Amino acid sequence: MIKHYIIPTFSSEWFLVNFISTGIIAIFLFSGLKICKNIDQRMKLGFFIGCILLLRILLIHPYQIHIDIWDKVHSLPLHLCGISAIISSFILFKFNQILYEFLILLGIPGAFQALLTPELTLGYDRVLLVEYFISHGGIILSGLYLTYVLGHRPRIKSWLIVAVISQILLFCIHILNGFLNSNYMYTRIRPEVDNILIIGEHPYYYIGFEIFGFLNIMLFYFLFIKTTKYQLEK
Repeated sequence: MIKHYIIPTFSSEWFLVNFISTGIIAIFLFSGLKICKNIDQRMKLGFFIGCILLLRILLIHPYQIHIDIWDKVHSLPLHLCGISAIISSFILFKFNQILYEFLILLGIPGAFQALLTPELTLGYDRVLLVEYFISHGGIILSGLYLTYVLGHRPRIKSWLIVAVISQILLFCIHILNGFLNSNYMYTRIRPEVDNILIIGEHPYYYIGFEIFGFLNIMLFYFLFIKTTKYQLEK
């Protein structure tokens, strides 16, 4: 079994990687809002971001094979953030409203939690460490860029659509875990990282997952509704 690499919250390494990630996100958002003069330039910058995120997807699996750690139990992009990372790249090339709402209401909260409590399920490797923060930072960047730079916004009651999709997705991944003997989206074994949102052992931590997952959806729904409404009124 692969030993997970966990970066302790508030450690010097934690501050460093999150400072760099936050700085890069801020630079791209600032560039889109202040440097790009029109929507065409903003779209092109969005395509550039999408290319970076897509390149990560295309390169990480050959790299895992190269260092002989790729396997179906750990490497498939079937965690919430893995799915969101794929969406975060393709949606910058071809916008889809439902995928956008999934990204900002479920993907961004998940990525935010992943950055607060980093856990590399394939163990420590410098390339994998960088990839982890590109992947999760890219989810946040893509969602914010689509919203505040390109002007997209969630629909009223989109929280309900995303909540239903999340339950269907969770059920499907759990069934797939049974066939693969895997633990994607942690439906069979709780994460190893310390997180106040994870309460109890299997299956009781599901309760916390469901409650805090729903609260996250609602919180980010109201945040995006309020901030985009203000942006439109302004």
